[in-house]
Amino acid sequence: MGLRTTKDEYARKSRAEHENIFALLEVRDAVKAAEAMRDHILRSMNDMLTRYTER
Repeated sequence: MGLRTTKDEYARKSRAEHENIFALLEVRDAVKAAEAMRDHILRSMNDMLTRYTER
């Protein structure tokens, strides 16, 4: 998220990632869904750590 990202922007990005993961699960693409989930978790973690350390 960082200090330059608004909460709304972060929420939109997160929701889009969740929708993508759900769509991949619906078509039973486990490999791509797992990759998308991993990417989402890492991005979220990095965003939160960035925001925490920039304070």
